[in-house]
Amino acid sequence: IERFGSKNNYSLALVQKDNKYGFIDRSGKIVIPVEYDNIAACCCPETEPESPLAVKVQKENKWGFLDKNGKTVVPLQYDNIGEFNVKVKKGIHWALIQKDNKYGYIDDFGNVVVPVQYDNPHKIPLKKYKRKYKSEMKGDIIPEKE
Repeated sequence: IERFGSKNNYSLALVQKDNKYGFIDRSGKIVIPVEYDNIAACCCPETEPESPLAVKVQKENKWGFLDKNGKTVVPLQYDNIGEFNVKVKKGIHWALIQKDNKYGYIDDFGNVVVPVQYDNPHKIPLKKYKRKYKSEMKGDIIPEKE
């Protein structure tokens, strides 16, 4: 272990070995394998306790998400994933995703909520998709993962 980071809200510590990253728990057990090129904790459990997305990871130039136990929630398939900074309603945020020079959005549960089909992220009709999403949420219909 070359680098030991501070604990995040999931009581995990960042570790680095041979330029690869992972997380260990308080007992030193590897929770997220030390095999990722980039890794970052996300989705604060205090503000978004239901979100399964705990760790954003990159491997071989593709990004995805793992839960706090290291299980894949969003496979490594995106060229880029932004921050969850588009607020839809209290406790629900979206992040911009990019794949093959096309853009869309995922919610903080890993569901694709805006299809990855737009050439320009600034031309995505977010209001339209937010209305649709809120309507589907009222009916307990969760958008399917891509």
